[in-house]
Amino acid sequence: MCLRWVSDEGPSDGISPTARDVGPREVARNRRITTTLIAGAASLTVAVSTLAGAGNAAAQGKGVEITAVDNKNCTATFTLTNYTNSTFYQPDWWFKQEANQDWINATGNVGDLTAPWRYVNGIPWPMARWVQREDGTKLFSQLAPGVAPAGGGVPYNSSAQPDGFVSTATVNLKTVTNPAPPAPSPEGTQTIYYRIKSGPQTADRRPTPQELVVTGCQSGSGSLDWGSLRF
Repeated sequence: MCLRWVSDEGPSDGISPTARDVGPREVARNRRITTTLIAGAASLTVAVSTLAGAGNAAAQGKGVEITAVDNKNCTATFTLTNYTNSTFYQPDWWFKQEANQDWINATGNVGDLTAPWRYVNGIPWPMARWVQREDGTKLFSQLAPGVAPAGGGVPYNSSAQPDGFVSTATVNLKTVTNPAPPAPSPEGTQTIYYRIKSGPQTADRRPTPQELVVTGCQSGSGSLDWGSLRF
């Protein structure tokens, strides 16, 4: 007599699930599942690393940053954030009608200039207007109390102020001089450009001009403000 052993703890063929032979379809299915799991894990790792990197970059400022906003009354407010220990980063700006690409992109002396473009001591290329407040003071990179300025034995540090020291200045486009402002558009707007092309370290400057459209350059009646026109 031949007896057959049957286990009630596993498959009826008497082979454990890990040792049992599987067919081609099940092999292919298992491979797809494994590949999907590996790819998903890799994507998650990359995403976590990217987020971590972005957080570190935001937490550790370097160099300087410059932004400007339209106040809708023909004034613009500039904000300079200084992460360095230098006070020599200073933004300049110009009206769209005053743009000259050769002067904007110059790396040295390019000969005679027309205002507002001029040469400034210590800077070899042309500069336009400084960002100047109504009281005559100018916007530049400033330091928080207790931060020693670069120079005199203090080495330059691009991230001496990791949280950044913020300075602001508001400019009235109607009252600028040397020269007087050009005529605004029929809609009462002025387009200006600004940058930071001065300062001790090239890598920490922001030399690419940024554009801002300033609105509200009209009189209260809605007509053009003739006080801002040139003839």
